[in-house]
Amino acid sequence: MISGHARSGSATVRRVLLRAGPAPTPRCRAGLRNGPPSSRPGPTGTWAPTPSAPARSDCVGRLYALLILVHRYGLVRSTDFWHAHAIRLTLRNPDVTRPSPDATSPTEAPDIEAATGLLVGLQPPGAELSESFADPPSVPLYPEEAELVRNAVERRRREFATVRWCARTALARLGAAQGPILHQALRAPVWPDGIVGSMTHCDGYRAAVVARRSSVIAIGVDAEPNLTLPDAVENAVLLPEERADVVRLAVCRPEIAWDRLIFSAKESVFKAWFPLTGRWLDFDECAITFDEAPGDTGAFVGTLTVPGAFVAGHEIGSFAGRWRARGEAGNGHVATLVAVGSPARSHSD
Repeated sequence: MISGHARSGSATVRRVLLRAGPAPTPRCRAGLRNGPPSSRPGPTGTWAPTPSAPARSDCVGRLYALLILVHRYGLVRSTDFWHAHAIRLTLRNPDVTRPSPDATSPTEAPDIEAATGLLVGLQPPGAELSESFADPPSVPLYPEEAELVRNAVERRRREFATVRWCARTALARLGAAQGPILHQALRAPVWPDGIVGSMTHCDGYRAAVVARRSSVIAIGVDAEPNLTLPDAVENAVLLPEERADVVRLAVCRPEIAWDRLIFSAKESVFKAWFPLTGRWLDFDECAITFDEAPGDTGAFVGTLTVPGAFVAGHEIGSFAGRWRARGEAGNGHVATLVAVGSPARSHSD
């Protein structure tokens, strides 16, 4: 029997490795987390990403596949989160440099939100959303925030800063107090008292959603490139019934990377689950089923295969959410959002 702590460390390694990017296989042309592209001014004064497709070496791809296999056979059960995070940073970019000093009072933010967004309309009533499709030249951080990424590579510092600018923008719209947004266990963000929220960032996109705890108990949000998962990652993330659904759905809707959408849905479920329980939720402990809406937006349910979260004496055994896909497979993004209202509304978004 694997201890709870060891199991959590092992599962953390797997989730972090998934973020590191896949081995170069014909099924995936870019990594899960390739970092933000360069930016250019958009036609309406907003910022939009310049297309880019960073390549990964065969050596990094093989190392990634090896680490997946090492995890699968239980050889990294005691590896803690920060060691795994270091592996992630190494795989993403081996060059670790120190940033220039950050501003100490983040009172001004660049106006770089796109006119139409990826998650707009998916958030529940009472929640505020802020999105960005590129990183501005600089975003000021609080000193406590800057310390968290003091030794990070430039790409990590940019995504870290921009997603916190999104969070502060959403908090301001909600009328909530401003301050540094730090993190706790498993890098879950620490929100002001009475506030729940979630942040996400991937290649070419950053977003944050926040709400008052009086209206929403928990929120989870995730965005991913609309790219098919490599085989090793798909086998680690998807349950057998989910793989069957991917095959079936891909026939009808080939423009959507359904396996990546399932990965995103499980990430959103985890982000809503963890603040309620403080416990890890592995990929095989949540089964995702989609509706089959004809458009680019639909609903899904994440059904737990472990005891659920208890809120006010009620068990939440499933998490309902919404999804959206933009662009065709290999181009664009997929995104998911899970919101838990009261226990009586645990199946609503």
